[in-house]
Amino acid sequence: MSDGLLLGIDVGTTSMKALALDPAGRTVGSASEPTVWEVSAGGQTQLPADRLADTAIAVLAAAAQDAGGGPVLGIGITGLAETGVVVDAHGKPRMPAIAWYDQRGKDELAALPDDFQQLFQATTGLACKAECSFAKLLWLNGTGFRIEAGQTWLNALEYVAYRLTGAMISEPSLASRTGLLDQQTIAPWTGTLDRIGASSDLIPPLVNAGTSIGLVGDQGPAELRGAAVTVGGHDHLVASVGAGAVGGDDLFNSCGTADVIVRSLPRTLSNDERAQLVGRGRFCRLRPPSFCRAFDSLGL
Repeated sequence: MSDGLLLGIDVGTTSMKALALDPAGRTVGSASEPTVWEVSAGGQTQLPADRLADTAIAVLAAAAQDAGGGPVLGIGITGLAETGVVVDAHGKPRMPAIAWYDQRGKDELAALPDDFQQLFQATTGLACKAECSFAKLLWLNGTGFRIEAGQTWLNALEYVAYRLTGAMISEPSLASRTGLLDQQTIAPWTGTLDRIGASSDLIPPLVNAGTSIGLVGDQGPAELRGAAVTVGGHDHLVASVGAGAVGGDDLFNSCGTADVIVRSLPRTLSNDERAQLVGRGRFCRLRPPSFCRAFDSLGL
């Protein structure tokens, strides 16, 4: 029996992994389960959002059990970014959780005017590629899916946190991967929201990683109830923080399903700088301090 546990989970593309730590930071338990996607004959890849959340919550409970039980003091959630869901006013998903690498939306993005594509890259720090959440929402819009008043976008990690606490929030590094956030003003961007028929209310309030969004209530497993929950954000950035690679001259290589180089910057980039970076194959993510992500060689 532990005096208290701290749990962390990586809701990953391939699997979900959780660790249980004691207050001194020693690993005392662990658990994992594969992330089981449904893949169609055409390569479309998705799974029900509640199945994803159920698996993540079960893995957290299993890690606590593996540690021998005891009160869980806090839970941190990290993992994949662009995958998420639109939920209705009652918190029920209106769509499946589409894998970030699914190419739905690619053609719709390519059909946008060139000047909008350039503005998109400068404003969001993202390339006009299907990986961003906006691409999936743009594709859905073309199929007749309509976003209604009172509905909310939650990243997969944020949906897991909602299922545990009942709180709907948006973590900055995840919001910056949607294509719906203006990284200069750090506010929802009407440029993309208008194209999917949504208002700025689609994005819930931004809450920085490390901030408790609430406690696990009666809707959560008994092993987790009463624990404070935080959404840590995208896994590559969380890994860089864990390694201490957050200085202005630090580079961090995060090896996962995608191999990523992360560099932290002590300021917010300008739109011109953001456009230049995207043009050179870099993607920019927001998380204080700002981080820049590169999928290819940095050329340094």
